[in-house]
Amino acid sequence: MPTQGHKRGSDDPSTSNDQGREGNKRLCAIAKGTAATPTLEMDVIKVAKEGLGKVLSRLDKVSPPYANMDFIGYLRNKISALEAIIDDKVVVGVFGRSGAGKSSLMNAILGVKTLLPSGTVGACTSVIIQVEANMTDSNYVAEIDFISKEEWEKELESLLKIKEMDGEEKDKRMVNMANSKIQALYGEDAVGKSFDELKSLESETFSDIPEFLSSTRKILSFDTATKFSTEIACYIRSKRKIHRNQSKSSQIHYWPLVKYVTIKMPNSKDLLEHIVLVDLPGTGDCNKARDEMWESYITKCSSVWVVADIDRAAADSDAWNILDNSISNMGPGGQCQNITFICTKTDIINPDNYMGELDDEDLHIEDSSNYSEEQKRACILHRNQQAKMEIQENYSNPYEAIDEMQVFTVSSQEFQKDNNCILRQEETGMITCVIVQQNLQ
Repeated sequence: MPTQGHKRGSDDPSTSNDQGREGNKRLCAIAKGTAATPTLEMDVIKVAKEGLGKVLSRLDKVSPPYANMDFIGYLRNKISALEAIIDDKVVVGVFGRSGAGKSSLMNAILGVKTLLPSGTVGACTSVIIQVEANMTDSNYVAEIDFISKEEWEKELESLLKIKEMDGEEKDKRMVNMANSKIQALYGEDAVGKSFDELKSLESETFSDIPEFLSSTRKILSFDTATKFSTEIACYIRSKRKIHRNQSKSSQIHYWPLVKYVTIKMPNSKDLLEHIVLVDLPGTGDCNKARDEMWESYITKCSSVWVVADIDRAAADSDAWNILDNSISNMGPGGQCQNITFICTKTDIINPDNYMGELDDEDLHIEDSSNYSEEQKRACILHRNQQAKMEIQENYSNPYEAIDEMQVFTVSSQEFQKDNNCILRQEETGMITCVIVQQNLQ
């Protein structure tokens, strides 16, 4: 049983690369014995690639009149098609309401606490983020793709029209979204300015992102996750309130101009070589991703994770809408193979409020010197089991092609703690890594 002061692992927070390696080792250790290891498949893929390479090498040495070059060309095309299949990656889409804990969940899975900014008061992920393995060096790399300057001008005109609507046509939520985007780029004082006035600010506003003006990709690369996370925040996170006492540079957030960000993570070949994790902007935000971009990613997902706060998971209309949309978009003829419902923040619980009519005997709590910890742990585990049953009862799957939905209850915070742990690692639910491993099969 966990005791106060119990130390969880040997992560050194001062060395992000080591932290990432150790995190992946811990996740693989948890998965061991619960799901088939991908090692065998990795070996098969390696042998297959080597075999195709040898065949191509032999074909290069063949020339007329000893061979039919049309047939040689036919073989080359077949080999190229096989290589594309081998290199094809599983796309895991992570969906959920803003604040549901998607970023924390992904950080825990990836084994780096600070990779994706999370837990910032009044901030939310506002762009599509793809996470894959960095196969070239040991840095954390972000490739930032912008919309075009013409696209932003059209969007800016639309945002200003939204703000000008009167009466019943005026949608407060849409107005808040418009103000949020304008403030992010032009500062708090920009609200109320005309199109031409905002355009006049662009030489200063866009001076730090010449890539946007030249329609090219911006690349950031850092050797630590902490520095990386700090520098990419303005491209992926929105703040609902920008303070006047901030400097001009710290007020500017470029996320309204960003299509998506591809993050390449070092030391993650075993986990991510054949997988892309896609964190999509949360529903219920004042800053939604463009619908067509969101829908384009749905059709690519081989696996869907629907993430919801455990306290509201069973009744979270956004989560269930995502689930329904995922099934309808990917069921018949789609690529989706499995759907997983993940309840987060299981460690956040008030035992006294939760127990209600339950007593210690119902929860199998033993009287001990660590009674309060025992009580909290018992409440967490009991609620986890109840949530799983309720969600499974509410789920209906109209498509036989999609496997039965799995339900996981997780605490990213407990999993990443080094000491003062309430839950054992296997009880934190971060066994969800198994889903990633299974997608390699």
